[in-house]
Amino acid sequence: METGNGIRLLTKKQAAAEFGICYRTIERWYNSGYINRIRIGGRIFFSWAEILRIRDQSLDGYIHAGVLQQQARTVDEIRGRYDNRFSGRR
Repeated sequence: METGNGIRLLTKKQAAAEFGICYRTIERWYNSGYINRIRIGGRIFFSWAEILRIRDQSLDGYIHAGVLQQQARTVDEIRGRYDNRFSGRR
């Protein structure tokens, strides 16, 4: 949906599809204040700029945490990362 002044608005389901998550997660995000919403006649929308802000913020967090550079490539690497978590439990 596009408003008269050229602002692109997305529904909950469209916003969830942009992130590849469930629309209930979007509901939890706006209930917790993580994402800003726009109410129009009882319906909830999100501006495209807000979607980009959250996406960029999330991507920056992954890059700064080194997650993108440290992804495991083999089963042995994955097992090595998690062995210490399970070694003391039986």
